[in-house]
Amino acid sequence: MTTSCPLHLTAAVPSKELLTIVTLSWNGRYLYLVPSATTFFTLTHDDQASVRQLARDLWVYFEQRQIDGILVRRGPSAGPHQASAGSTRFETVLQLLPLTCAHVHVQKVLGWARQQEWLLPLPQAGLRATEAAHQEQAILTAAFGIACVLGSIPIGLRQDWMGT
Repeated sequence: MTTSCPLHLTAAVPSKELLTIVTLSWNGRYLYLVPSATTFFTLTHDDQASVRQLARDLWVYFEQRQIDGILVRRGPSAGPHQASAGSTRFETVLQLLPLTCAHVHVQKVLGWARQQEWLLPLPQAGLRATEAAHQEQAILTAAFGIACVLGSIPIGLRQDWMGT
């Protein structure tokens, strides 16, 4: 008899003023947003003390939730939609934490999303429009990561692992 094993994946999407952290859970059939592992961080000042405090806050957050790896969405490094200095700062702080940071380019996530028909969780209710838009992008990034993990598992093992 096989039993399904949930898969959890945490994604981080940095923007100019906000770092959005989302954890999705895949139960073999559906994706679920994990509210207790989903939040926002801000960096109001870019001085050394503020950046160090952000790093401490992030590490406490990840440690309390036993998150040891994240998928970080990267913006373009050049061109008209170039990633902001704020998002680069968030990425740098994440890379300096003692956890695994895999990176994916925003264009790869968006290209995948156009080709798929996954049923994705909605952003949490009660968020401001800006937060909801950022959370939606983080959900998309986490779903991309889960799809990559599932795609790398051989079919036979995938069926056993998911209990199908």
